[in-house]
Amino acid sequence: MSPQRIQTLLLKYGKQECTPEETAELEQWYASLDGQAARPFADDAAEADMREKLWQQISTARQPARRFHLPVWARVAAVALPLAVAALLFYNRGSRTAHNGTATVNATAAVITIPYGTTRKVSLPDGTTVTLNAGSELRYEPDFNQTHREVALTGEAYFDVTKDADKPFIIHTGKMDIRVLGTSFNVKAYPEDLTTEASLIRGSIEVTPTAQPGRRFVLKPNEKIVLPNQQLTNSPGAMPEELFATMQEKGYAVSNVSINPADSTVAETAWVSNRLAFMNESFKEIALQLERKFEVKVIFENEAIAALRFTATFDNENIAQTLEALQYTATAPFTFRIDQQNIYITR
Repeated sequence: MSPQRIQTLLLKYGKQECTPEETAELEQWYASLDGQAARPFADDAAEADMREKLWQQISTARQPARRFHLPVWARVAAVALPLAVAALLFYNRGSRTAHNGTATVNATAAVITIPYGTTRKVSLPDGTTVTLNAGSELRYEPDFNQTHREVALTGEAYFDVTKDADKPFIIHTGKMDIRVLGTSFNVKAYPEDLTTEASLIRGSIEVTPTAQPGRRFVLKPNEKIVLPNQQLTNSPGAMPEELFATMQEKGYAVSNVSINPADSTVAETAWVSNRLAFMNESFKEIALQLERKFEVKVIFENEAIAALRFTATFDNENIAQTLEALQYTATAPFTFRIDQQNIYITR
């Protein structure tokens, strides 16, 4: 079971929202743990310290009526998930290059993990604010802001960086490194997506593709750079043909951010205001965003439907209302069926 799935189930378990199947899945995962090696804390003292820190949150949380079969640390995680599950995920993670290709993430590094179905705004030690989208993770070293300011991002985040000319702010993703002094911008770096992109709202950023370390791209406000997450095939498939052709030729694409002329919504940052915005995006790409926002699994039973493209903006619509609106504007008819957390889409 993936860490994201574990996190989602723990959250639902703590709210008494697990189905019998999900409860069985969670208990099967716990039964598979190898004794003490899977605990998220280094020792009993660390566990006790963490439990004490979380008690204030636990005491005000809604307590489930039924008996828990999980260990103490898992019960704590279920009601104080952002902190406890972050500890769980990091305890079993090895070191990773982060600071100019040499620094090592260690057991005292900060790890912020956001489950599907929610977003979160956090403040870093230097005053920088980061809004993290669903299914994202941000990591930084304990010496952050002492001699350097570097973070590692998986997923999507909107950064409002505090200016410090002596310590540039650097974001590492799987496909690009981004260097800034003080600015606002969005980074989308989900490994499962077709592309990784950085969109500048104000200020200036310098982007270095990890596959082309000698290249430097300096973006101006309302510009974005897009890099492929995987080798491009002979068919554009889920991305617009113009974007596909440019990236196939150059290995990257620089363009303006996407603005919906109907309401001036910037598609790349609409999620920060809890909105959904699609600009000529394929149904397959949209499905990934719906999965993260609504904590569902979208299953296409027809690939032609997955290739449909949409331009739309949504504010407070639920998943059913969103799909009904897409039905209305689709260039080809489709139907959908919701079965608990699974959504089946076909002709």
